[in-house]
Amino acid sequence: MAQAPSEIFNQLLEDWHAGDHEALRAALPLVYEELRQIAHNRLRQERADHTLQSTALVHEAYLRLEKQGAAKIENRANCVSLAVKSIGKPDARNGHVRFDERG
Repeated sequence: MAQAPSEIFNQLLEDWHAGDHEALRAALPLVYEELRQIAHNRLRQERADHTLQSTALVHEAYLRLEKQGAAKIENRANCVSLAVKSIGKPDARNGHVRFDERG
């Protein structure tokens, strides 16, 4: 029987905790579309002529997760939660994102 996507993600996360630095890159596609949709919804709240893209916000969130390290990420749901926090509030007036620096 095939594993559920969350089980696959959690296995990759365990591999990352064990030192496999490529495991996070393998896990990202399993949450990418969900994060892109969240970023897209946040950008829809901004003015229409902004130049920010949801893909860029998701990539920035990925880089922040990678920088934080595996210790903070417990499972798929926790990863999505941390990524959403790191997506921050887009600031379309200045063409950048204000990130939540608390966590």
